[in-house]
Amino acid sequence: GHERPLGVLTFAKWLAEPPRSGARALAVGWCLFLAISGCNNGVSQLTWTTSIDLDGLDRPIELIREDDRIRIVRDPLREVRVPASPRRVLSLAFANTDELISLGVRPIGAPLYGSLARDGFLEYQRPHLSGVTGLAPGAGLETYLRLRPDLILINSWGSSSLEALQKIAPTVVVGSTDYRQRLRDVGVVLGRSDRA
Repeated sequence: GHERPLGVLTFAKWLAEPPRSGARALAVGWCLFLAISGCNNGVSQLTWTTSIDLDGLDRPIELIREDDRIRIVRDPLREVRVPASPRRVLSLAFANTDELISLGVRPIGAPLYGSLARDGFLEYQRPHLSGVTGLAPGAGLETYLRLRPDLILINSWGSSSLEALQKIAPTVVVGSTDYRQRLRDVGVVLGRSDRA
């Protein structure tokens, strides 16, 4: 069989084990803090308003159709035309970074974990994120533009900035709270369902 890179599954298993170290307890506490505070991974500095209905963001992403140039998917909010073979994927959510790693895709940019991780990325991610631009909280549109993405992945917390982000590149909302469904969703978007 083929070997899957470490990613969200490894992190989830690590978190599920009983805390035997301060690092795990700190990671669990940080995840709870992020969930409670509604952190949106650096997109908070964008202040555009949106008329997007945020209900139902946990719906799976569906493939509508594809050809050799484009793939049309339906995310929880709308249909999105994405490149058939995106080469410069920008992850604006911690979980999306894990899904990309699991699918063998190195993003061009990913949010930093701050003080939780040496060099900004968690230990299990570092081997897969060499050369990736770390996005500090507060990174804004200018930073994203400089990276020249051809696809942007966000979670439901970042969906309030969707209208601004999709002016930079096709932007897909990966809204599921189930890590297995998120992996399948990102697989659909990237045309890698067979690896999800």
